[in-house]
Amino acid sequence: MLILQKLTVHFRERRYGGKEFSLILPNTDQPGAVHVGNSLQAQVRDLQITHDGSAINQYVTMSLGVATIIPTWKSSTSDLIIKADKALTLSKISRSKFYYL
Repeated sequence: MLILQKLTVHFRERRYGGKEFSLILPNTDQPGAVHVGNSLQAQVRDLQITHDGSAINQYVTMSLGVATIIPTWKSSTSDLIIKADKALTLSKISRSKFYYL
């Protein structure tokens, strides 16, 4: 969580796997979530944390999968989690470092 402690965006974060975490941004639409994502990536890039042994980059980078949802009576939290996980997977595969659905 060293990286999260250094970021300036305030949010609710939860560990979501070994190297993954989720951010909950209440009342944030897709453009707002993309803006936050871009800000987070820039902050991580500016930290220039050495990533020894990486064939991709000499510094730690951040891949993001962004998903938004307007809740209805038929939606569930798992709908949002599945959508975000898919976006993150697509981000990693495409190496675009950012993907949103």
